[in-house]
Amino acid sequence: MTGRAATPQHADETAAAAVSTPCIDVCVLGADGLCRGCARTVDEIVAWAGLSEAARRAVMQTLPARRRTMDGAR
Repeated sequence: MTGRAATPQHADETAAAAVSTPCIDVCVLGADGLCRGCARTVDEIVAWAGLSEAARRAVMQTLPARRRTMDGAR
């Protein structure tokens, strides 16, 4: 422990680190409108920062099926 009190900046960094995301920094959109890295749509990617954690989890639950569909199309 550094003995340094948490500042608002540090609190924001901690909160940001807790946010879940499927992003793997492979941002390429396919003809089907899905990102090849995370399998989200453009609308989902754009809205992500404003979504609640529950809404993010709901999107993330759809991603495995999307990835299987994407893998089958190759």
